[in-house]
This record gives sequence, structure tokens and C-alpha cells, in this order.
Amino acid sequence: MEPPSGRGQEGCFYDTSDHQLSNTALGVINIASEGERTSFVRDPNGQLISMVAWDGDERFHYTLDHQNTVLA
Repeated sequence: MEPPSGRGQEGCFYDTSDHQLSNTALGVINIASEGERTSFVRDPNGQLISMVAWDGDERFHYTLDHQNTVLA
């Protein structure tokens, strides 16, 4: 549990953020955070194919090796 925004214990400051996740049986497909939205494209098996950042209309494609590790 995060402390509320503002002054915390021992004079520390905490920032809070608001994240909204859209989830399906395949996994997370959308993340909305502070007015910005990112979507994830998945294949029918749930493997990530690409990520779309809506603010700059950018698309990033995942390249996986034989162990399903993201290379690029």
C-alpha cells in the first residue's frame, strides 16, 4: 500500500500515479497512465507482437530469440 501523495514519514515525499490496465485472456492489451495510452498487440497465443504509443503514433515490434527473450 502506497502512502498518500505529499509528505511521508521522516520528511520523505511520495508521488502517486494512476494506471489503468485493460486485460484479456491473452494478457494486458492497454495501459493508460496520466493521460497517455499504450497498447500491446498480441498473437492468438498471447505472445507480444508490437507496442503502440498513441501520443506520438509510434509502433515498436518485438524480436524474440528461441527462448522468447526480447532482443529488440
